[in-house]
Amino acid sequence: MEALKDDKVSMIGLWGTGGCGKTILVKQLGKAVEKDFSKVVFTVVSNTVDVQKIQGEIGSSLDLKLEQNEILSEIAKRLWQRLAN
Repeated sequence: MEALKDDKVSMIGLWGTGGCGKTILVKQLGKAVEKDFSKVVFTVVSNTVDVQKIQGEIGSSLDLKLEQNEILSEIAKRLWQRLAN
């Protein structure tokens, strides 16, 4: 919780063996901090990384319309701009 409130922290990682409760923990954390943040975005990054799927989930959470034929790096720029604002 302290790391979430620290402006110097830009990313928090969570890892562990499958089935240990990482996803449940993060979902509960997201619900607990919703009132403190303007937006809580959740996506799963698994062993088989699907960048387009991850970008799509983040974009959808941010009400950002992404096009199928859009270049991944351009989507990344748009997502970063939305998150920065």
